[in-house]
This record gives sequence, structure tokens and C-alpha cells, in this order.
Amino acid sequence: MLKLYDYHTAVCAQKIRLVLAEKHLDWERHNVDLKKDEQNNPEYLKLNPNAVVPTLVHDGRVIIESAVIAEYLDEEFVEYPLQPDSAYQRALMRIWTKKIDDNVLDAITVLSFCIAIRELYQTMTAEQVEQRLQKIPSPKERQLIENGVKLGIDAPEFPDAVRYMDRLVKSIDQTLADGRTWLLGEQFTLADLEYIPYLYRLEHLALDAMFDPYPHFKEWYQRLKARPSFTKAYLKWDEDVDTPMFYENGKKARPKVKEILGSHRSAA
Repeated sequence: MLKLYDYHTAVCAQKIRLVLAEKHLDWERHNVDLKKDEQNNPEYLKLNPNAVVPTLVHDGRVIIESAVIAEYLDEEFVEYPLQPDSAYQRALMRIWTKKIDDNVLDAITVLSFCIAIRELYQTMTAEQVEQRLQKIPSPKERQLIENGVKLGIDAPEFPDAVRYMDRLVKSIDQTLADGRTWLLGEQFTLADLEYIPYLYRLEHLALDAMFDPYPHFKEWYQRLKARPSFTKAYLKWDEDVDTPMFYENGKKARPKVKEILGSHRSAA
């Protein structure tokens, strides 16, 4: 029995739903409502002391960290493989997936909180906001979120997050310029799959005009979204009232983002 503790708009949880869909696996959902701070419930913290989603429980065994869960599922259930056969190709795959934990997640966290999620915190008292922030185990993540909540798009991390995502999209575009179908060639792997939620978040934030200068990237991204797993694991869950909040606030942030990208690209 596979149990997934997730939240429908949490990007790292979305990644695992995509893996489960690609692997054609049955699973049981346990919703952890991040709006209600359920990730800090004592029972959940016993499973995941990092107070984040997702958490996978397989026959009573607990696995945390989305990148680890993704590889675990691919290795435990060998049908419909999502990793290359050769050690070298797997190393290349992990270079791509490592970027997500190293940089992409932080950049998307900054953009999401600075543009949209801060709206939820604005309904709380200052004391409630502080209590929420102090529960975040990682000092780095706590600082990113605090600045996003309190300063919005004026947060010092915001321009770097925009510039990083633009560099990422450009690097993907350059990788695909030789005509390959997927990042590692002709095999669809975790290197491709794991980027979907973070890039789709840019769409939710009304920032997908960032993709326009990059035709190879855009073709690849449309191939990703055309896969049956995207509908099964993503679109059927895309029902939350958060979506308009992301999009409407994203439209307000567009002038700032355009300004940042203009100076960034002209200097490149």
C-alpha cells in the first residue's frame, strides 16, 4: 500500500503525483492542509520532522524528500522506468534534478510568496504570522518566506529569483537546441518530469511570458503538458481557489518582472 501525504498546490507534492501517474501506481491520498498549518500537527511531524509535504509511506516504511521519493518509486516499481540504464546517463539526470533542490525550489518559493501567498498571511494578526514563521525548521527558508510575506516584490531575494528562473529556462532551451526530444535525448526521465510543477507555477503566477524568447524550451514544455500523467496527476487537482489568487497577483507583478528581465537580458 502506497500512502502519499500531500497538498494539491504544493509543487514538491505535485512532482510525486506525476511520478505515481507515470508509473501507473495506485495510491491512497492523505491531505495535509497547509493553509491550516496541518504540516505542524504532532502526528504529522512524527512522519516528517521537516514539516513539509510530500511524505510517502510504503507498507509502513516512511520516505521523505521529494527527489528521494521519486527515485525510490522508480527503483521499487520497475515497470515504466523513469531513469536511464547507464550510470553515466543517470549521473546526467541527477545533475538536472539536483538543480531543483539547490536553486529552483528556493526561487519558486520566493516568487510564490512575494507575489501571491503573502495574501493569505495578510489575513492574520502579526502574532499569528510570527508564530507561523517560527515553526519553519529551516532558518534559510524561514528568512525567504518572512521577506516575501512582509516585503512582497520589494523583497531583496525577488530579483535574483526572477533572474535565476530566466537562466534556467534559457539553459533548457540551449540543451534542446540540437533537436533532442527530452533533456537526456529520446528517453523521458525524471530530469524532465521533476521540472513540470515549478514551471507550471510560473504559469499560475502569470509569468509564462518569460518563456517567449526560448522556442526549444516552449516545444519541450508543451510535450510535457501533453503527457497523460499531466492531466491525471495535475489538472484534475487544479481546482483550488488559490489559482485565481496566484494569477491575479501575478498580473500585478508583471511590470516589475519585465523590468528585471529587461536589464538582465540586455546585460547577458
